[in-house]
Amino acid sequence: MLQKVQNARNILIFFTFICFTNKALSQEVSSNFDQFFIKSFYKNFRVPNSIKDKCAGTSVLLNFYIDEDFNAMNFEFSDNAGEELKEELRRISKKLATEFISNYLKRNNLSKIHLVYPTLFLARIEECDDRNLMVSPGEAFTHYNGALIDKPCFIRNTLTLISYQTIKN
Repeated sequence: MLQKVQNARNILIFFTFICFTNKALSQEVSSNFDQFFIKSFYKNFRVPNSIKDKCAGTSVLLNFYIDEDFNAMNFEFSDNAGEELKEELRRISKKLATEFISNYLKRNNLSKIHLVYPTLFLARIEECDDRNLMVSPGEAFTHYNGALIDKPCFIRNTLTLISYQTIKN
């Protein structure tokens, strides 16, 4: 009888361990399902000179849509982004790694949604007195082509791009 109790206890411990491990791994994946996208964004995006030369930082929203076929499309910055930023995003949009995002959302049956990334562009210029100054984005911060997002969206982690410069002589 004691042997059966010990076997049952060992089986219970084993299944508890498997469930805990599975839960921990699923949380790890779900919270980081866009890590490859983020890495590809940092790798490919080149901050325009118009941003690098400003003492004040710029904040915009990066948005893209996952359609009913789980394809990532319509990469865009919010209306307050300058044309140089928008052009750079258009240039790299085909290079962004979205396959893992698409697969994750497909497994979880999540389509027709927007993924939104607050994005900060900061310049570290030694000549600037206030290194934490940010330009107010205004109402255009939440608009895309003059309109608000009208579908469900996930607000994801903030992307921060910092450019460093030294004193100009």
